[in-house]
Amino acid sequence: MKKTLLYFLLQLFTFQITYAQTWLPLGEGVRPERSFQSADVRSMAFDSVNQWLYVGGDFYYAGDTVSRMLAIWNGMNWITTEVNGGYFAKPIKSLLAKHDTIYYATGGGIAAMKEDTYIEGTGLPGLGDEVLCMQFYHDTLYAGGDFGGYIKKWTGKKWETLGRGLSALNSGEVDALSVYNNQLIAGGLFKYADGKVVNNIAAWDGTAWHNLGEGTKLSTSEYLGNVNALTVYGDKLIAGGNFDTVGNKPAYNIAEWNGLEWQPMPGLCGIVEDIIPYKGGIYAAGSFGGYDVCDANRVAFYNGNDWVDLGFGMQSLIVCLALFNDQLVVGGSFYKAGTTSANKIAMLTNFTGATDFRNNEQISVYPNPATDQLHIETPGIRNATVTIINLLGQVVLNSSFLIMH
Repeated sequence: MKKTLLYFLLQLFTFQITYAQTWLPLGEGVRPERSFQSADVRSMAFDSVNQWLYVGGDFYYAGDTVSRMLAIWNGMNWITTEVNGGYFAKPIKSLLAKHDTIYYATGGGIAAMKEDTYIEGTGLPGLGDEVLCMQFYHDTLYAGGDFGGYIKKWTGKKWETLGRGLSALNSGEVDALSVYNNQLIAGGLFKYADGKVVNNIAAWDGTAWHNLGEGTKLSTSEYLGNVNALTVYGDKLIAGGNFDTVGNKPAYNIAEWNGLEWQPMPGLCGIVEDIIPYKGGIYAAGSFGGYDVCDANRVAFYNGNDWVDLGFGMQSLIVCLALFNDQLVVGGSFYKAGTTSANKIAMLTNFTGATDFRNNEQISVYPNPATDQLHIETPGIRNATVTIINLLGQVVLNSSFLIMH
């Protein structure tokens, strides 16, 4: 039976709502073709026009639907991207939304789709090795990864290296791209930009590379200190990854750059894989946590002062974050989110139960959230208008009832 998550609004009354956060699965999640194989979610992008969440990774099924490597969640069901017999043979490691167009990277190639259909003529020449991130800067598409130079831009005719490119002491890559103060910021695992020492993060102004102070470092290894995630928070650039020093200051896996210098933030006990801003704060996710001194496990919210644990627990790694209709969605290699079974993808919802009081008469609604049936008990109330709304904000029932006792 298809399950539709519901919450309710009883009109003509005044509500007192009990508020909490609850982890919910997205349908049956994603899974491999055979039970002994592995699967994961590696990237997500939200189409704000159609209200669809695109989910990429290494999987075969989305729910009960075959949708290899890329699927769409519409808030109620999974939609396949296997149209006209086509499918992806390699994992989708990066997704980027631009209005209602979704750019996807599989292997060393990039192309685009609208809704569930590939846009003819958008396939770009391959970059050789993996594309791990994408970003538009001055309306030009840039790609980062582990190919030569680690970052290139699409001129409309060919891929072009930025200056002399980026390089590392050993193997390197660009894992994150963002735009800050009208510059393109690249973060990853590299030592040099145009031959200058930058340490894992650098800024491109359109013509030349610039350092951000002394970059990020890991004191135990000159080969690491990598930046895995970037976002803009107010007037600051936030970097997350695997480091313990920014400039000459201790900073544990996350720090902020104010345009002039690095400042530490309250640290996280382990590697940060992704960060996104949200209503005056920041969500961060990764493999952090697991120690008695840690404030948060796997995913947390920064409120401007401290990290708040979100009750995900010590499940497997979270590698990507997205917002779907203002709700946090996490993707990775986990089987549970909190106490809820969730195959590789889960949503943090901001509602649980509610009660209503009018003339000292209570309304009880259960279960809430509901899946198949919703029960409303209204002692002392004979007439009511009931509106039921799904997580997309769509009205699925709006009726007046004469309630018999």
